[in-house]
Amino acid sequence: MLRRDNKYFKWGLTAVIVLMTAILFWLIFSNLGRFYNLISEFFGIISSLLYGCTFAYLMNPILVRSERLYSRILRKWTGKEKLKQKIIRTAGITTAVVVFFGIIGALAALIIPSITKSATELFSPERIQEYYTTIETWIHETFAGSEAEKWIESNFNDVILFVKDFVANLNLLDILLGAFSSVYGALATVFNMLIGVIAGVYILIYKGELRAQAKKLTISLFKEQKSNRIFEIARRSDQIMGRFIIGKLIDALFVGVVTYLALLIMDMPFAPLIATLVGVTNIIPFFGPFIGAVPAILLL
Repeated sequence: MLRRDNKYFKWGLTAVIVLMTAILFWLIFSNLGRFYNLISEFFGIISSLLYGCTFAYLMNPILVRSERLYSRILRKWTGKEKLKQKIIRTAGITTAVVVFFGIIGALAALIIPSITKSATELFSPERIQEYYTTIETWIHETFAGSEAEKWIESNFNDVILFVKDFVANLNLLDILLGAFSSVYGALATVFNMLIGVIAGVYILIYKGELRAQAKKLTISLFKEQKSNRIFEIARRSDQIMGRFIIGKLIDALFVGVVTYLALLIMDMPFAPLIATLVGVTNIIPFFGPFIGAVPAILLL
């Protein structure tokens, strides 16, 4: 009988794993479309849970600080300790939900109207005509008298004609069906997010029990040394990720506000739209500032 520490057993196990991995990759890449649809459907099913976990993780720092505050307020409590803890937990969760979504609502109320106004102005017929005139003038000034001028102008005109023909041949029924599909998708996303809010609240309520169950499961699957290592990695990952997210959000807010004020001082157009674009893309590590800078420069 082969033992687990026998070299032939290890070689055989490695060969089986490699073979199964190769078969799995072959099945995935030979049915890539079906696999992508399967993954999309799976994430669509668990989207509410993912939203809930995300909301709970973002609201947890507010909950922790709120509970500390209410604990100090009720430090002279003379009643039952269980009732005190229930009051602190209920008040903390209520505060976390109100503060979190209050911040989101306030930002949306401040930003969305300005962005809508800027976007409406940006794509108005008068602006589009100005863009066309500006590009045409730039082509004539840059490539005046050269073959490149004729080639660019010819292709540019072809693009304009294509856009005009596309607009002229738009089917109203297709537009209505597309709009209905978009509205349906938006409503489904909103519904999933509302379910996610409820799930996030439940996760916050029972986070102690969930943490205890996760620890029990880890201890039952791994040895004590590995379990302690997993707990330490999870704790440090949570600290690093939490600080990273908070730092990125503060950084994005600071960059967006500074960009908005700078554009206002220089009397530049589309200040709210550009500031929001630069601030949001600044959350993306490394390439975010460049991704936000390119469309901002083109708009200006």
